[in-house]
Amino acid sequence: MRMRRTTAVILLVIVSLSASYERADAYRLIEHREWNVAAQDGSKFTVKNKRGAIEVIGWDRDEIEISATIRIRAASKDKAQRIYGKIEFEIGQEAGTISVRAHSPGHRKDSMSGEGNTTVWVDYSIRVPHSTDLDIRSVTGDIAVVQVGGEFHVVSEQGSIDMLSRGGEGILNTGSGDIGCELAFLPAGGTLKIKTGKGDVSLGIPPETSATLMARTRAGRVKVH
Repeated sequence: MRMRRTTAVILLVIVSLSASYERADAYRLIEHREWNVAAQDGSKFTVKNKRGAIEVIGWDRDEIEISATIRIRAASKDKAQRIYGKIEFEIGQEAGTISVRAHSPGHRKDSMSGEGNTTVWVDYSIRVPHSTDLDIRSVTGDIAVVQVGGEFHVVSEQGSIDMLSRGGEGILNTGSGDIGCELAFLPAGGTLKIKTGKGDVSLGIPPETSATLMARTRAGRVKVH
């Protein structure tokens, strides 16, 4: 009889804990925002992100299209909406440089870094002129760059980097994740630096390329083709 009661109490505790966990992650909010900014080939575009993926694709238009998807996980709908209402996007334009950055002021436990039981992601899908210079930085999230041919500085503390470029030189660096890079050309005398703390590196460049190449991984493989 005691065993049955003990078992019942244990089951009740497990059920209660499960219900609490479900309530803590009970609501998901997804919202979208978009901006269009005039630009030209040769402009510089910068984006900084704490949590979420970044995709940058080159096109033939003289403008930059920024699409942000905000994803919030919270204990309730009201809480998620309050957090969403405090997220601010800063779109900067200065001396040929266009930038975007999200801010979530006034949150500690419920922060952009994902502390506590609330997490905020911002995923970017961005279109830029083909010859735009790029400065892309992410704390946690994958980064993809397609058909952009300017200079680049792409850094993620945790996430993979994939680049299919029209050409250019620059830096690809991640603390943890694979790096894949296909360059249509590397300028004569140009420099390409690729580094990952943990992951594989795959690089494709034309056979006639004459440039300085540095590729390094602490735990993984390096392949050049």
